[in-house]
Amino acid sequence: MFNKPFTVSILSMCVLLTGCGGEPSASDISKAVGESFKNDSSILSGDKLIGAMVSAAGVDDIKLNSVDKIGCEPSGKNAYICEVSVEYSINSKAGSIADLIGAGGEKRTINKYRLVSTSKGWIVAPGNY
Repeated sequence: MFNKPFTVSILSMCVLLTGCGGEPSASDISKAVGESFKNDSSILSGDKLIGAMVSAAGVDDIKLNSVDKIGCEPSGKNAYICEVSVEYSINSKAGSIADLIGAGGEKRTINKYRLVSTSKGWIVAPGNY
């Protein structure tokens, strides 16, 4: 005869373990893209040449507003290429180059990111996809 508590425990563990594999969730993607965006936006500090040029053009701040998962496809071991809708805001100084060319304001783009599962969670791998 089957031991009900043992069987339920085994089935529960199987369900939990299957949740550990597979593609990143919308929450995983949002967190990974947010971290990547925060790191990329650090160029505005002026520590790098590009940051100095962006600051000189009049960009004050770039803020990530939302990240929405569209879909993912496998891309190697523990990796997926995910299509993601990203909404962000660019704040620019009035009368600056960025303001004059219309670079400021709310923006929405569809991007592809390669996400890799690491021991610390999902991260965005560098590169264009």
